[in-house]
Amino acid sequence: KESLGGGERARGRDLGMTKRRQQGQDASRQSKQRRSSASGLASPSLSHGAASPGVELLSKRFQPREKHSIFFQRNGFVTFPEFLSPAGLRYLRRRVDEIYRDKHPQVDGEWILNVHQCLPRTDNWMWSLATHHKIVDMLQSYLGADVQLYASQLHRKVSAGAHGHGGHAVPIHQDGDENVLTLWIALDDVDETNGGLRVLRGGHKYGRLPFQPVKTHAELSDAEYFSRYNVFRADVSKLLPSHAPLVSTRATQRNEGMYCYRLKAGGAAMHHPLLPHCSESNMSMDRDRRVIILRFMSGVIQEKEDVIQHWDGSTTFTRRAFPLTCTSVTT
Repeated sequence: KESLGGGERARGRDLGMTKRRQQGQDASRQSKQRRSSASGLASPSLSHGAASPGVELLSKRFQPREKHSIFFQRNGFVTFPEFLSPAGLRYLRRRVDEIYRDKHPQVDGEWILNVHQCLPRTDNWMWSLATHHKIVDMLQSYLGADVQLYASQLHRKVSAGAHGHGGHAVPIHQDGDENVLTLWIALDDVDETNGGLRVLRGGHKYGRLPFQPVKTHAELSDAEYFSRYNVFRADVSKLLPSHAPLVSTRATQRNEGMYCYRLKAGGAAMHHPLLPHCSESNMSMDRDRRVIILRFMSGVIQEKEDVIQHWDGSTTFTRRAFPLTCTSVTT
């Protein structure tokens, strides 16, 4: 690790995240106290975990514990097999399918971005999900009190058998800096066949990796496509032995290959921003892969002037980040 130049940076990040986690535990307790006395706000807020009357989005079995934090710090990711409630899964599937029903043909169905900025203030189910008190408590334990929702994304990979193609194979890459956490929520069963996320176990400890140079015209085409979404292939050649496949479905204790998420519909996972990850095309015969991706950041966020197209193609808007205590997030 030291020879790769990431050891010292990794220890510094671990100390920083430990400090934020300690601060976040206090913030989590305070938010619980605020919720106990909250009277409710006009728009989705910390005090409301349901997107509509009678719909509890998260499973009662989803209870983040210290063992999850320990696993996350060691491996760079953690999975929650029972994240959504059965009713929450049905509800979110329906709402997501409504968006795809209304999607303009020229809008990329793998990158429907910042849905929370476009939904009506009184029916912003994406914001209700992101600010569910269980999620807020968990995030504050990692990132500290000041957590903001930076991005929400719908990502559907259609099955190759039913549609003639299986969507894009996303190159191995890293996300933002160490102040980011990504929550990956499966609305369908996912595994190595239909494009389950693959992660390099423990790879976050090596810090920021160099980019992989583009060598062929095919690679150039892919690089141009993914650069629109700030996804750049990382060079992991020094982290993986030459014999280690990028398609293994089991993670060993020594970073020898990639671990592929195997989640039932309603499961979720969270990963560190510096964890190298990727996904293959959906090569199944009839199993589409729908996921909701939420990206959160801590501290003050420098606004990026990213212009995003509404999924129905009617307008564009500027990406914004919102503290989880906001009462209005629409554009």
